[in-house]
Amino acid sequence: SVLLSLVAVRIVFRRLGGDALGLIYFSMAFSAALSVAVQLGICESATREVASHHANRPEYIESLIRTSSLLYWAGYLILAIIAYTAAPYLVHHWVKLGSLDALTAIKIMRILTLGALVALPAGLYRALLVGLQHMGITNVIGVAGTALQQAGIFLILLIHGSLFHVAYWIAVSTLAPVVVSWIVCTHF
Repeated sequence: SVLLSLVAVRIVFRRLGGDALGLIYFSMAFSAALSVAVQLGICESATREVASHHANRPEYIESLIRTSSLLYWAGYLILAIIAYTAAPYLVHHWVKLGSLDALTAIKIMRILTLGALVALPAGLYRALLVGLQHMGITNVIGVAGTALQQAGIFLILLIHGSLFHVAYWIAVSTLAPVVVSWIVCTHF
């Protein structure tokens, strides 16, 4: 996974340029900061609740997963609207572009940010699985998700895909581990 990440960074930089690489990492950092800011210890509380009650109150845990999923996906939607709306401001005032035009950068920023914000519900499902004491599953999902994303970037650029192809792949591939985590949570 780490090796694929290093190779993907080099290929993105060489094939798409510094602006593309900068936008990818700026979007990831922006989304990570928003996610951390809105979690406010909720994931830790969910882990504690699941660990404390999963054996003796399974109906409570089922309700907790449903309710917290609804709240986290609603939070995703609100943050996605904010990020989508803020993209022009961020590109014009926070990002220094060299070879990429502002309109393209805004579109890429929107795609990447909408994908990266999926980290919010992903954090919840990871916390729920940790509370169920299934850390091995969370590790496999995390590593497989990263490997899938980096391998996809590598293949897209190998066949000379565009920055838009890479951005869409990044956005879609961040959803796969979340879906798998949700399925695993509903199973337990």
